[in-house]
Amino acid sequence: MLARLFSVAAFLGMTLTAQGAGIFVAPGGSDQAAGTLASPLRTMQRACDLVL
Repeated sequence: MLARLFSVAAFLGMTLTAQGAGIFVAPGGSDQAAGTLASPLRTMQRACDLVL
């Protein structure tokens, strides 16, 4: 459990780049959000879905 929390924490604040645009993920975000700094996504899975 601790390892999983650490893994999630390691991804916080990271961005995925796709075609020059940043996609932001944060624990307080929403997967229905745009993925911007002001309106981040909640999960890495949703960020990956947007990139692919």
